[in-house]
Amino acid sequence: MSKILRIDFYKASGPCEFDVALKKIWKLPNDDAKNFPVKDGPIRIRALEESGDFIYGDMMRIRLDEPGIVAGIHGGTRPIAVAEDEGLGETNAFMYHPSTGHLAYQRNRSGVSATRTAYYAQQKNDLEKAFEFVPILARVAVEQLIGKAKPKRVHLRVVAGALEQEGIQSRSLEELIDAAHRMDSPEIEITFSMGRRRKGGMKKDAVLQLVRNVISLRERGHEVKSLEVSAPDDEGGRAELLDFLDATLKSDIPVEPSQVIEEFYRRRIDCLKLAWQEHRQQLR
Repeated sequence: MSKILRIDFYKASGPCEFDVALKKIWKLPNDDAKNFPVKDGPIRIRALEESGDFIYGDMMRIRLDEPGIVAGIHGGTRPIAVAEDEGLGETNAFMYHPSTGHLAYQRNRSGVSATRTAYYAQQKNDLEKAFEFVPILARVAVEQLIGKAKPKRVHLRVVAGALEQEGIQSRSLEELIDAAHRMDSPEIEITFSMGRRRKGGMKKDAVLQLVRNVISLRERGHEVKSLEVSAPDDEGGRAELLDFLDATLKSDIPVEPSQVIEEFYRRRIDCLKLAWQEHRQQLR
């Protein structure tokens, strides 16, 4: 029975080319050298190859936090791993286009997130500056806003701890977070508005940048409850509410599972290629 593979798209940037950083890690002498410890199990790059204009690979997390078992349909169980340093491996395949910096990344919440892969590449290369994977907004969402008059209102609602954990250096924001703690309020709502002014509006480019930043916050695992933009069809018209919370470029591709590791890897790479073709006009 086929399953659905969710594939997300990002624009990668950083202190060096992302593929260069990956190749350097891949040249390390063994898997132990490629490992990097994180709180929910060590991660490492499991596969890396270059074909034409693309780099393909597979990231893996080793689940040491819970025992894995094989259960038969007709009964019986047996452990997947028997040693303390063994565990179930969860994988995320990816496809990178160096000339544009675009990255297609398989979503698997039990595996290695795209954000953690960026952190992995930084740490294993001893780089001071981090790689940044910015989610690509779907063209239909961008055009929906671009085709309207200037936005009148932007509203977002986030869990207070999300802003705190990001370590954003802002005295005003720190005061908001402190106030949320004092009032025992778990969420913060922020609204940017033109008020009652009928003419003028916010800068669209700046609004889209804020949208990307907030979506990036969610991609890093923080809870974003609401992300809405109000914009009229024409100057002075009635504003329409646009929901940007799920406006990223993505694909859902069916894949046939396989018990053979390399075969399933190849099938997932094929899914990435199909997703890339689906959105190739936006990935130029």
